[in-house]
Amino acid sequence: MMKQVYTLLLLVLPILISAQSNYKEAYYITNNNDTVYGLINFASDKTNNRECKYKPEKDAKVQVFHPGDILGYRFVNEGLFYKTKEFTLHDVHQNLFLQYMVDGIVSLYYFSDSDNLSYFLFEDEKGENILITKKRDKLTDDGYVPDIEYRNILKNSFMSNVSDTSLIDDLKFSQQSMIDFTKKYHEEVCTTGELCITYEEKNTDRSYAKFKISAYTGLSFNKYKLKVLDKNIEQTSPVLGAILEVSEPRLSQSFSVLLDLSVTRIEGNVKKSNYSDNINYKSTIGSFRMGVRYRYPKFKLQPTAELGFIYSKMFEGKIKGLSAHYGVIEYPDYEIRTGFVGIYGGIGVDYNINKDSFLFLRFTAESYGKRDSNELNEEDMLNMPQLKLGYTF
Repeated sequence: MMKQVYTLLLLVLPILISAQSNYKEAYYITNNNDTVYGLINFASDKTNNRECKYKPEKDAKVQVFHPGDILGYRFVNEGLFYKTKEFTLHDVHQNLFLQYMVDGIVSLYYFSDSDNLSYFLFEDEKGENILITKKRDKLTDDGYVPDIEYRNILKNSFMSNVSDTSLIDDLKFSQQSMIDFTKKYHEEVCTTGELCITYEEKNTDRSYAKFKISAYTGLSFNKYKLKVLDKNIEQTSPVLGAILEVSEPRLSQSFSVLLDLSVTRIEGNVKKSNYSDNINYKSTIGSFRMGVRYRYPKFKLQPTAELGFIYSKMFEGKIKGLSAHYGVIEYPDYEIRTGFVGIYGGIGVDYNINKDSFLFLRFTAESYGKRDSNELNEEDMLNMPQLKLGYTF
């Protein structure tokens, strides 16, 4: 059954995967300083640095602006403000939409490059650019050594006008720290009594990750195969579970990471035909899944597919094999294989009740390793296809 699930996933995913957008209420500023309201794609910083995808309303045609086509753009609720800025990085001319952090005597901008390094760009009173970054910590014989070269650059650039060098000595490489430093610098040099800072970003170092919780119940079609005894224990049992789903809408509207915990039970007995033999069994089975889910978000009824790793554990497992044939016990209590590691896949459909809530129906199946040499009956097998009905909130 697992092969069929994988085959279906391979067929469905290429059809479902397409570029998804995340349009938010926003406005852009023309080169003539006119403000035009509408919707702008709230993508990753790297994407937002290079393009502005705008449409006046939900179903309108998309217009794409590049740095220089407009002065900048701003998201109304998220607060992020991007402004066209020209500068030089590694001897290469750049023209990007940079995140605007502070507007004042010294202006502050922020962006990240293709290597996931963060940069802050200061524009001083003379209009000259001061660019700083923080490289990844280096591993030495004495442990990890942080890169603090950015502090030396700021000292050389600004401290001639500032009396308190402690402003930089312990300066952290974060948006809020850089804003605080810029404001303190303004306090030192702005003595005219005028308003020296006209804009300050408030949503600093903010994560836009979404966390959702799901609870579900359903049916688990449990099958445990006792290899040595050549017996199959089968039972359909209720299953209960909960899911933590983590997504980053700025990167993708469709993909998310899942952590899934579930529990089911298998209990009963099997009689051997033509004999009075009995196999009595009882176990609680807990499963932990970690995977990736794809949801096609365009309609209220949204197809889903998921794939990942699974670990299942049989707790308090007891299997007794008894025979009254000729009054002889043919085999003692059976030591079951308790741990199973494998992969799982699933397909389903979510019904979008409102912006963040869903009702869902899903089918999952798994494939475990054929043996575990650390356990006595290493070739015993577990199979638990599940049909789940749940609610995401």
